Amino acid sequence: MRESSVFAGRKHEQEAIRYELGQAAVNRPSVCVVLHGPRAAGKTSLLNATDRLARDRGFTTVRVELVEGDGEPIVFYRKVYEELLASVTETLRARDGTAPFSSHCPPYSASWPA
Repeated sequence: MRESSVFAGRKHEQEAIRYELGQAAVNRPSVCVVLHGPRAAGKTSLLNATDRLARDRGFTTVRVELVEGDGEPIVFYRKVYEELLASVTETLRARDGTAPFSSHCPPYSASWPA
């Protein structure tokens, strides 16, 4: 569900997410929010609502899709790094048309697992 005006339910979860975003906003240690549950339980709708809420508060957000075989932590962190770098680059370019770095992995990333 991409329209927040028609997103209903999950009040408890949304309050918990608002709280965690508020904590991050005051320079406290970051918290990882993980959504899990059975298929068709509304995880993607809650994720979309969380994304909007975070962006409205000025946070940079990224999504990382993990697939079977992504069990090694380095794979996860590489995906987060790549998505975060692309998102920050996009934000900076939208702001003033430039970015102080490239949106691709530096050369040393070639040694990371593919």
